[in-house]
Amino acid sequence: MEVQNIPEQLKSSYDALQAQKSIQGNVDEWLDCIESCLDVRELDRSIVAKLIDKIIVSEKVEHEGKSYTQDIIIQYRFVGNISDKNEEAPLSFLNDA
Repeated sequence: MEVQNIPEQLKSSYDALQAQKSIQGNVDEWLDCIESCLDVRELDRSIVAKLIDKIIVSEKVEHEGKSYTQDIIIQYRFVGNISDKNEEAPLSFLNDA
């Protein structure tokens, strides 16, 4: 390691640490929100506003004219889209027409 590269490496390490702190702060805020909703018996507008940033619903995709699917992506506040890492597509729902 060259001495002249030390300031760059320190800056890079500092930036990475700040990004990690930001991510941890977001996760902590998300967990606080979830914890406050643990005993909820009914989903209402205030709870949805507290937990969800936006919901994206795709256009219908018809399947042989008898049924259709629509993708739904839920963007949660503080943490974004939570999905199974093995899942390649957003949530998909099949409805009989």
